[in-house]
Parts: sequence; structure tokens; C-alpha cells
Amino acid sequence: PPLGAGRFEFTTVATADQATRFNFDNVGTRLADIDAISYATYGEPSSIGALGVARPSINIAVDFNGPSAPGGFTTLVFEPYESPLEGAVVPGVWQTWDAYAGNWWSTKPIPRALCGQACVVPWSVIIAANPNATIRGGFGVNQGSSNPDLAAATDALTLGVNGTSVTYDFEPMKKDCKHDGGNALKAADGSSFPRAEERKAPSKEKSDKH
Repeated sequence: PPLGAGRFEFTTVATADQATRFNFDNVGTRLADIDAISYATYGEPSSIGALGVARPSINIAVDFNGPSAPGGFTTLVFEPYESPLEGAVVPGVWQTWDAYAGNWWSTKPIPRALCGQACVVPWSVIIAANPNATIRGGFGVNQGSSNPDLAAATDALTLGVNGTSVTYDFEPMKKDCKHDGGNALKAADGSSFPRAEERKAPSKEKSDKH
């Protein structure tokens, strides 16, 4: 993978199978303030799924009306094969995709993206037509239904807002956190995770029976 030794792997065997990896660090962020979206994908050469071009997608749950107007929920979806100007999808190699410059579709009709997956439009077009849109839910990667027999992976998921980018690097976590094994890990805001002893529930003292 492009970063470190880890990656997030997806395997969807049946048509209805789905796998998702989301975070909720960016709820409330205006889409107009986003200035970078990218990630890397890999597809197993032996995988047949969707004629060999399907890969994990980027999903962003948004309110296209903005937080002050109800009823605007949809999910914006980026899939590499929908952006041919970024190059062909190739099995067996890691490829990095600039989703900010690519094409997106909406799971529900919204201005300038009216008919689901059949209407892919550039990110810039969606933002211009939906200036109040904000992130309402998860941001992350998804290998959706209708992708049977697809084995793929993703890494280096990046979101930039107002000039500051955060990259999510999927790495294995150390199992032993008792000896500061997890203290090098950071949350998206830069804070450390609590030490193992801090996460322990306080013990209850046994009272003597008389």
C-alpha cells in the first residue's frame, strides 16, 4: 500500500454484500470549504467483480439543503471508473485517485445530479448547485451491493478543508496497550487515545458482611 504496511480490505462475495469504513470527524463541515479529496485503491487480479473495474468508493453523507433546512439528506459517491480522465482502472496495482477533480453521483436527486448513478457530474458542479450543503454523517469508504466476487482494498484516504488535510492511514493496531502500545496513535484532531489503565472501570470494593 502507499502508506505504511496496512490497508483496509474489502471482500464482497454475494450481490447483497456490503462493507463500509466511516468516520464522523467532519460532521457540519461545509462542502464548499473542502479543497481536497483523494484515496488509493487496489483490486485483486483474480477478482471478477463488476467486470474488473469496481473498486471501493468514497461516500459522504450530506445535507444538500444545509443544516437550517430539513429534508436534504443524500450520499455523494465517487467511484474511480466513473472518472475516465484520471486513467483506466488497472487490477493488481495500487492507484491513487483525485476525487476532488473527479465525477460524483448522488443516491437521491439533488440539483445538477438528478438521476442517481446514471448522472455523474464533477464535484465542482455539485458545489456550485448546492452552496449550502454540509456533511451530515459519515465520510469514508464503501464497497457496496451489486459487487459480487470483488476483493479490493483502500488506503491513504484524505480530506482537506480550508487548506488543512487529514489523511487516514489504515494500519494494524497493536494489541498490547498496557505498555503504551497505543499511545503513538492519534485521533483526527491530534489528541492521543487514553492509556489502557485510564480506560479501566473503577473497581468496586467488597464490603464485609457482619
